[in-house]
Amino acid sequence: MSRDQKRVIIMQPGPLHLFWTTGVFYLWSLKDRFDFALIVPETYRDNAQFKKVASLPEIRHVEYLPMNGWLSLCFKYSSQFKQILEKYSPAYILLHNRSYIENQYLIHWARKLCVGAKRYYYQNGRMSLMWQDDFKARRAGKIEELANKYPLFSRNLGLAGRAVDIKNALIFFLTFKVLPYLAIRSFFTPPVNVTNGSIDREATRRMSNADNDCLLSYLDIEIDAYRAQGIENVTKIRHPLTTCGLKVFEFLYGEVVETDSILLLPSYGFTSRMVEAGWEKDSLAQHIAGKWCEAIEKLMEVFPGYAIKMKLHPASFADPLWKNIIYLILSQFSTVDIIDPNQSAEWHVVQSAVIVGDVTTVLWWAGMFGGKVVLSLDIFGYPAGDELKGYSGCIHYLNSLGDIPTLPVYCSVPNFASSLSEVIV
Repeated sequence: MSRDQKRVIIMQPGPLHLFWTTGVFYLWSLKDRFDFALIVPETYRDNAQFKKVASLPEIRHVEYLPMNGWLSLCFKYSSQFKQILEKYSPAYILLHNRSYIENQYLIHWARKLCVGAKRYYYQNGRMSLMWQDDFKARRAGKIEELANKYPLFSRNLGLAGRAVDIKNALIFFLTFKVLPYLAIRSFFTPPVNVTNGSIDREATRRMSNADNDCLLSYLDIEIDAYRAQGIENVTKIRHPLTTCGLKVFEFLYGEVVETDSILLLPSYGFTSRMVEAGWEKDSLAQHIAGKWCEAIEKLMEVFPGYAIKMKLHPASFADPLWKNIIYLILSQFSTVDIIDPNQSAEWHVVQSAVIVGDVTTVLWWAGMFGGKVVLSLDIFGYPAGDELKGYSGCIHYLNSLGDIPTLPVYCSVPNFASSLSEVIV
């Protein structure tokens, strides 16, 4: 099919790290039948792997969104999205979410300019089953950031919490109400308030009943959670990673070789909740480091000779508490390789045989990829540390190190759902 004959999908894949989690596999699965116009943050521009993607002949256009000058972003978004929709008249619009401000502007103009184009909102990462706990962890992380920066807040975490709540409320009101009214004479009411996690069920109901809106998801346990929020128009598919994952990684990095290695993936935000609950930071660092050291010792026993790597969340890498935790771990196990947090977690998963974490989304991703030993350790005392207990088959949940399987038990997701290509036709 010639380029002029191919229909166009406008895709808004969200943050760069989540493009590598999910978005790139959607693109790869559909690029033989569609061309793409991508709307991405400016942070994509200098990424070496994204430059390879952008050079594909199926990519007609990349629209980079500015990240600075937040007071003027509403006008820039509105203008950019209107122009790109008018230029490409997309057959479909593919969005990573529907509640962030860039989603709301794109949806607004799509409803006006592309009435017949169906909008697919695809699940970009693991759906939080313990919704409020997830946002409490995010809030706690912001509180700890304030406390680390300003001594006043370090002495009064309750005051820091109120400051975070006030800031969140002001940001939401300004971003979703005041500035859209100035730009397009309209207010936005997203299904989820992305600053605090509250769900607007009326907005969710309206989007769920819209003929042109559909959510793509992968696992029954998560689809049930979406429906509990009031989202009805959910289509279950196989994550496109399962059909094109290796091809994508070979394109991005070259030959894929799995080694006898264990990848450790701590989450961010849960230690902040424990600090908020009253833990003293030195004691908490010793506790978390001690649990990881116990896990490393057991893993070395079960998987002798395997190299051990640890990749922190980028926010953890700059956190003084986590710097202390890493120091304590390396004091006991100096051979543990600490990976640059800005590298792709997914690429390291592909190269590793055993993936170990707590409740990180990367465990979900590794289970989707399949053929790995994927372990969720609920040994740290984290609030909601048992969230992955229901992902049997995809992830092995353990609340005792004695339960680590002595023989590899590989994880995979059954492939009985529709493929992406059967849904987007």
